[in-house]
Amino acid sequence: MNATDASLVIDSATPANAGRYRVAVNNDFGLTVYSDWATLMIQSPPVITQQPQPVVSPSDTNVSVTVAVSGTGPFSYQWRRNGIPLPGQTNPTLQLTNVQISDSGDYSALVSNAAGWTASAVANLEVFRRVRILTHPVSRTANTNTPVSFTVAAEGTGSLRYQWKYFGQDLPGETNAMLTLPAVRLDQSGDYTAVAYDARSAAESLPATLQVLVRPILTRHPGGITVAVGSNVTISAGVLGGWPMTNRWRRGSANVETNVLQAKQTNALLVVQNIQTNQFGGYAVGVLNASGSSPLSSNGWVTVVVPPTDVSVQSRTDARLTMQAFSPLRVAYQWKAGASDVPGATNAALVLTNVQMSQAGVYSVVVTAITNVPIAPATFSANLSVLPGPPLLSQPASVPGGQFQFLLTGDAGQHYDVQYSRTLTNWTTFTNVQYSSGPITVTDPAATDWQRFYRALKP
Repeated sequence: MNATDASLVIDSATPANAGRYRVAVNNDFGLTVYSDWATLMIQSPPVITQQPQPVVSPSDTNVSVTVAVSGTGPFSYQWRRNGIPLPGQTNPTLQLTNVQISDSGDYSALVSNAAGWTASAVANLEVFRRVRILTHPVSRTANTNTPVSFTVAAEGTGSLRYQWKYFGQDLPGETNAMLTLPAVRLDQSGDYTAVAYDARSAAESLPATLQVLVRPILTRHPGGITVAVGSNVTISAGVLGGWPMTNRWRRGSANVETNVLQAKQTNALLVVQNIQTNQFGGYAVGVLNASGSSPLSSNGWVTVVVPPTDVSVQSRTDARLTMQAFSPLRVAYQWKAGASDVPGATNAALVLTNVQMSQAGVYSVVVTAITNVPIAPATFSANLSVLPGPPLLSQPASVPGGQFQFLLTGDAGQHYDVQYSRTLTNWTTFTNVQYSSGPITVTDPAATDWQRFYRALKP
């Protein structure tokens, strides 16, 4: 490159020649002057670095195709389908929404800049028809031992195949557009769907419900129960019949709740949350469906108990544990101390007289509601705490020789100081007693004062 002439010529310029240039001019007298800087920018035509890729897509979906280039920006883009420009598609990524079969074809991009243009490779878009349900199966109602058919219609690409399902499980061998049940049974009640599919996609129909007309019957009547107030109570009855079935629960003559049994459900349930004492009584259920209704069930008797609460007493006093049972039935009680029956304790209240420390522990009452249909007994417990009581002095008596005696009654295992005082102000300990059982005789050997007061206390 000759850089000493008035003109600078760069042959076959490349990006490496880009930069700032200026010329220095000098003469024979040694004078040098410099021109202003001139900037040389080398523009490269676009080069495709990522070709658009072929796409296979179901109809009614969105598709994107991308091209990437290098070179000197900015770049202009124009996407084409089958060589025809697509209006508005002038970005590096071609966005096609809700594509249809008619959108299939060969797509390419023209990319240009100030230095030239280039065309991408062709990417083929193949749009196939997704399987679509045209006609959904229709719900049916039928008597037992009669034939029932369900049909489905669909469209897709190529030949379609089918699979019928019952509650989401494949029905073996049922692979046609029509499902036929030649003699329906009660256990065939429920939801049926059909899946249509081809080599590329599948679609499932909406469910069709088969209702088999069988009048409901009660297979099990509600059972009785004894529960604590505030409990959550579940009462159930066994039913059999054509679904759906409506359960109408009542307590006495008052309606309590109505709920519905769907296919395969054979237990009529009533759940009473946080039951209260005014909710005791007889609960019964009647069941009905499109074929009729069952007779009202027998009563499930509910007894609501206010359990005994924990009690704390001092020894040698009386303890009382009480409970209440709210029931339409006669109720029997049996109190227990630990695992043993308390003799004669068959009332709602347990009274223990002259309680000793050894009687502390757990007491429970077994509550049994009496009816001709046995109801399981229920047990409710409370804790009895016995605290040491004050020692008791009794039966004072003078003894020959200046002595004085009395009886001390206390609690087993307790230690007591026995004291005397002449004035009830200053007290003197004259003996110590380790109490086991009693009463214990205590003797003051030197009771010579004209009066003495006595007391016993824990040290």
